[in-house]
Amino acid sequence: MLKGLSIFMNENEELILQILDLEWQMFYATQNIGGKASCQNNRPTFEIMRRSQFGAWNEQTLSSYLEDLQKAEAAGDNLLAYKYAYMMEITSPSEYQNIINLLPPISRRKKELIERITAINMEWYDEYARHYPKLSKKGRKRSAGDDFLSTPSVETYMMGELKTYSEKTLELLLEHFMHSKEMGRNLFAHTVDLEMRQYGFKDIDEAERLA
Repeated sequence: MLKGLSIFMNENEELILQILDLEWQMFYATQNIGGKASCQNNRPTFEIMRRSQFGAWNEQTLSSYLEDLQKAEAAGDNLLAYKYAYMMEITSPSEYQNIINLLPPISRRKKELIERITAINMEWYDEYARHYPKLSKKGRKRSAGDDFLSTPSVETYMMGELKTYSEKTLELLLEHFMHSKEMGRNLFAHTVDLEMRQYGFKDIDEAERLA
């Protein structure tokens, strides 16, 4: 197992539950090309995937993102719909041009933060893929350019999601990523480890052996 992976326990459970509830409401309300996707009727899988991601975050970042969601809800904005719309810049460029004016603009500072966060995450992905080749081959493709409309790459998905975060949340996430990197913790692998545990495996290493 990579250094720094931990058992599936989280002291920020209440924050995560609040985030999951708001995200699910937005996810379920999202309108897709061709109608509602089947995954929008599968809350258990949605919660496993999102809980795994947020289980690798610290309290400050979680609190800030929860605030983002609450502000969006109060304003009638759907951050989950925006996320998938931003991804269309890569996965469906022609359709993206039809909706670009409907999306919140991305500031220069946000772009800088997104680039730095994504760069760290892609380093972690490469380390994860070297250690867990069977699991990585079953997941998303690595980079923008390898996307499918229904399955964006790791890079495209992350950049689309990061564009929905506030600058405050991005600042805190970058700080958390940088600290984790300095401590030798791979948060991409940590996220997959949390996911595999929720699916009943002992840990990510067992999941790789049995893949």
